[in-house]
Amino acid sequence: MISDDVLDLDAAAVLAATEDLTREQRARDVDLLRLVLQWADLHGDDPGEGRVLGSDQLIDFGGEGTPPVRELCWAELAIARQCGLIAPARSRRLPLGDPPRSRSAGYAERHP
Repeated sequence: MISDDVLDLDAAAVLAATEDLTREQRARDVDLLRLVLQWADLHGDDPGEGRVLGSDQLIDFGGEGTPPVRELCWAELAIARQCGLIAPARSRRLPLGDPPRSRSAGYAERHP
């Protein structure tokens, strides 16, 4: 961690601190990916038969050869990471066709 006095750093010190922080961040990212993989491994067992609609189920999130993972386990991990939960792609696909127009595009058309 660098101090709050970044204004006192010269160019070489800024570059060195940037390199150090980038290296540390990449190491943390690798650690996080390892934890996510372990979480997926821990939630790869079938939740059982006789499930009701909306209950947990195994989902194939990856490509061919990727083991299935329980669908509902990701919410708990997202809470631990203090981040939002991304819905499974297959349940939130946008309809085919033209993409939605942005507000700025409409503004530009109305105010030439």
